[in-house]
Amino acid sequence: MTRPGSVVALALALSGAACLGPSPRLIPPEVHMASGAAWPGLPDSYRMIHRVHLDVRGRSLDFLGYLAVSGSRWRAVAFTEMGGRLFDLISENGRPEVLLSPPGMPRAALLDGVMRDIAAAFVPAWPSGRPAGRGEGGPVLADGTSKVVLRRGGETISEITLLSTRSVDGWPSAVPDRVSMRNLHWGYVMEAKLVRLDLRPVDEAAFRRGKAGK
Repeated sequence: MTRPGSVVALALALSGAACLGPSPRLIPPEVHMASGAAWPGLPDSYRMIHRVHLDVRGRSLDFLGYLAVSGSRWRAVAFTEMGGRLFDLISENGRPEVLLSPPGMPRAALLDGVMRDIAAAFVPAWPSGRPAGRGEGGPVLADGTSKVVLRRGGETISEITLLSTRSVDGWPSAVPDRVSMRNLHWGYVMEAKLVRLDLRPVDEAAFRRGKAGK
């Protein structure tokens, strides 16, 4: 069960990471496909539910993550096991915005860390230089894993690794089942395990402020 104290501790851990250096400029990092394998195909519009485990410098947090994607627009909402909202993150027209976060959580870590990692792993239209292979079907894993590396100024800031895939009814390609997001700049590791994939198109209600985004 997620306890309020664990959320505060996590915010403090990320705040400590923010003090390690100046806040980064929110510029698109370079993208490199480390393994050469194709990233699994996802539709342009879908919803996912994940069980998420987040580790930040010895602190950990478990929660449910709801992700709605429609082209380059997406929204991620995180809930505790008791149903309380932890995070509400939205990106439209390439502009990330934090609608809700725990008190004390540095927004730069969410905008420049968590939101970049989610987009790199799950959003088909982000960024333009991402590896080909979405929606094309065919083999997904060449060597047991696939990895996307985000770099800024030659420095690796994040590694997103596809740990496993699964097949789902109604879609021809395997989809991400377990994804690990290791952010070296902000010092966290986030692993998402797929619970459910909804292939129905996402409507406008998912992007309205004040809605849960489920």
